[in-house]
Amino acid sequence: MRSVDVCVVGGGFSGLYLSSMIDGDVHIFEEHSNIGLPMHCAGIISPKTFNMLGVSKKFIEAEYDGFVICFNGYKLYWLGKPLALKVDRVGIEQYFYDRCLSKGHSIHLDSFVSFIDVNGLLKVDDDRRFKSNLIILAEGSKRFFSRSLGLINYSDDFLGFQAYVHCRVHSNYIHVYIDGLSDYFSWFIPIGDDKCIIGLTVRNSVDVITL
Repeated sequence: MRSVDVCVVGGGFSGLYLSSMIDGDVHIFEEHSNIGLPMHCAGIISPKTFNMLGVSKKFIEAEYDGFVICFNGYKLYWLGKPLALKVDRVGIEQYFYDRCLSKGHSIHLDSFVSFIDVNGLLKVDDDRRFKSNLIILAEGSKRFFSRSLGLINYSDDFLGFQAYVHCRVHSNYIHVYIDGLSDYFSWFIPIGDDKCIIGLTVRNSVDVITL
């Protein structure tokens, strides 16, 4: 068993960002073999959040002057210049990955954490064991350990699906469509004049089969 200062469960956006600000013997565990992949979200954040990250503007892919929220035949306009940004999430994660490496952190890719406890014990599925002074949960939407440790008592889970579509785009607004009769909502995110993201979220896998 190896004793370390900090273990971070999850090498995604939040795990890498937080780790890049920590000194010491830091170990980051990511179950996937590539940083930033597979893609998990549309990469929409506020300008304030972007400024907080302190990264180059080269990671901005698009700016939006507003949201159009459609519900039961009504439209709610939420405006700002800009109100939201689409960022290159994979590029930003790679940037923070490089920063972590420059600080001497150990990043364990293709490493699935199978067990942790409140005493700082962490086990990886290949039988590696670590004893950490601090464990940071950055496990994303799965929240397996957050639930098992009682940090989350109740939460609703939704499944999201989205695709990049090449088409003519005549809007600089993000559109969100809410179904008043169900838990579904969908979104349309323009990217330039010839591409967009179309997505849908549902509550559980049964809804996916129904669709």
